[in-house]
Amino acid sequence: MRIRTSVATAATAIGLLAIATPVAGASAATTPAASGAPSLQPPAFTFVPPTVGPLSVDIGRTIINGEVTDPGLHVLMPPVTLPPMSWPARG
Repeated sequence: MRIRTSVATAATAIGLLAIATPVAGASAATTPAASGAPSLQPPAFTFVPPTVGPLSVDIGRTIINGEVTDPGLHVLMPPVTLPPMSWPARG
């Protein structure tokens, strides 16, 4: 029983240590970058959709009472890429 308690305590301590340890090299800028004069035009909105790679699904055969009732199925969808979409700002 003591071994289980010791292992559980050690696992909890390691987990808390991992959460509390900062990521090496992670930092944030403390001062904003200098920029030119502010624009009087509201910004346009642009959405860049994600690129989706090929998707493949294999469904195995169905066997009932030793007989193959369905041979199975393989479905393959090609990769999809959509162009960025932009909307003008209202104003």
